[in-house]
Amino acid sequence: MQEKLLDPKLDIVFKKLFCLPENRQALLKFLNLIFANRAMPLIEDVIIQNPQIDGEALKNKSIALDIYAKTSLGESLNIEIQLNNHRGLLERILFYWSRQYGSQLQSGEEYQHLQRTVSIFLLDFHLTNHHELHSVYQVLEIERYELLTDQLEIHVIELPKLSSGSRGREQTLWNWLQFLCGSSKEDWERLSINDVELRKVMSTLESISKDREMWLLAESRKKWLHDQAAMRATGYEEGKEAGIEAGRTQGIAEGRVEGKIEGKIEGKIEGKIEGKIEGKIEGKIEGKIEGAQEKNREIAIGMMNEGVALEIIIKLTGYSVEELAQLQQQK
Repeated sequence: MQEKLLDPKLDIVFKKLFCLPENRQALLKFLNLIFANRAMPLIEDVIIQNPQIDGEALKNKSIALDIYAKTSLGESLNIEIQLNNHRGLLERILFYWSRQYGSQLQSGEEYQHLQRTVSIFLLDFHLTNHHELHSVYQVLEIERYELLTDQLEIHVIELPKLSSGSRGREQTLWNWLQFLCGSSKEDWERLSINDVELRKVMSTLESISKDREMWLLAESRKKWLHDQAAMRATGYEEGKEAGIEAGRTQGIAEGRVEGKIEGKIEGKIEGKIEGKIEGKIEGKIEGKIEGAQEKNREIAIGMMNEGVALEIIIKLTGYSVEELAQLQQQK
C-alpha cells in the first residue's frame, strides 16, 4: 500500500518543508527559480525571520503561516500559499506587502533605508482570466509602461494553470510546482532529475509525514480552512437569496405601475377593460423579467468585486465568460 503523505500545499506543511535549516538551500533554489526571468542577481543567501511553527499559537486558527525572509541583498520577502479565494484578497495582498515594507523603518530613520520588498503568492485557484501560470506585478506608468520604482514587486502563481501545460522557460519551476500540487511518488524521480534540492524537499515530506503530531496539526489546520470557506459560501448564498427576493418584489411593484399606465393608454384605443387587463399582464411580466435581469447583473458585478471565482459566478448567474467580461468593462 502506498505511503500516505501530507499535502505540501497546506500552509503549515509548506512552511515546515522550507523553514527547516537543512532545507535552506532548497528555499534558495525555489526563490531563484521564481525570479529566473527577472534579470536580477541570484539570491545567494536568505534568512528566515519566522521559522517556528508554534503549536499553541495554532489554537488561534486565524494566524498567518507566511514565510518572512530577508536576502543577502537586503530585500524583504513574503511567501504565502493560499488554498481558497476569499473576499478582499487583492486588498489583503497589498496590505501585507505594505505592512512588511513599512516595518523595515525604525523610528527616526530616513525613507531611503527602505529595501525592495517582494511578495510571492501561490494560489490554488484561478485569480485571473488569462492562461499564464506566473504573473509579476509592479508599479508602471499606464501609457509609457515606465517603471516608477522596483521597490514593489508581487508574484502571483496560479497552481490550477499547471494543467494547461504552459511551462515555457519555467520548466524547472514547473517541476517544483507539480510536486507541491501533490504529484504521485512515481513521478518524483522524473520531476527531480538533476535537482538535488527538490529531492531533499521530497525526502523531508516523507519524513514529516511519519510524524503523528504533524498530522494532527495539519488536519486541524485543514478543518479550520474548510470551515472558513464553508462560512463564506453560506453567507454568499444567503446574500444571493436576499437579492433575488428584493429583485422579485421590486419587479412586481414596477410591473404593476407599468401595467396600469400601459393599460390606460391602450384602453383609450381598444377599450378600457381589455386595455387594463393586457397592460397589467404585460407590465407584470416585463417588470419581473427586467427586475430579475438587473438584479442578476448586480449580483454578478458584486461577486466579481468580491473576488469570487469565475466558475462559481457562471454557475450561479448563467452568464458566459464573454458576458462577464462586458460587465467588468461597464462597471
